[in-house]
Amino acid sequence: ALRNALGQAIFLAYFHAAQISEQERLIPRSVLRARLYIEENFEKEITVERLAGLVGVTPQHLVSAFRRHLGITPVRYLWQRRAARGHTLLLQTGLTLSEIAYQCGYKNPFHFSRQITQQFGMSPREVRANKGYRVPSDVAEGAADTAYGLALPDADLAASGMVDGGVRP
Repeated sequence: ALRNALGQAIFLAYFHAAQISEQERLIPRSVLRARLYIEENFEKEITVERLAGLVGVTPQHLVSAFRRHLGITPVRYLWQRRAARGHTLLLQTGLTLSEIAYQCGYKNPFHFSRQITQQFGMSPREVRANKGYRVPSDVAEGAADTAYGLALPDADLAASGMVDGGVRP
C-alpha cells in the first residue's frame, strides 16, 4: 500500500510539474524574464521603461503581454511582491515598520502601510498583533540571564537548596 501511495504521489507531482511547465511555455520569454527580474530585485527602484529595456521590448508591449498572460500589470505585480515580502517580515522578524518598508523597496513607511492594508485588509501593526510576531521566548524571558539559575533571587536559591553555583549541600 505504501509503495502504491508513493508511486501515485510521484506520478501526481510529475503531472503537476508538467502542467506548470506547459503553462510557462505559453508565456512569452520577455514576460517570464521580466517577472523573474521583479522577483529577484523587488527592493530596487524598477520602472516599466527600465524593465522593458532589460527584456528587449517596448513598455507598452510589456504591459499588455504581462496583463494578457499573467492577468496583472508589471507595476502591480511589483507592488504585490513587495507587500508579500513585507508581510513575511512583519510576521517573522522584529524589524521596525520603517526598516521593513525600506528593505522591501518602499520610499516611505506610509506607502508600505497603505499597501499592506490594501492587500491584506489590516494595518501592519494589526498584522503583527493578530497573526504575528512574537518576541522569541529566550529574549522575552531573558534566558541568557536566567541560565543555570544565575538570575534567581537569593531567597529562591535558598529555597531550592542550591548554594554556591548550584552545588547541593
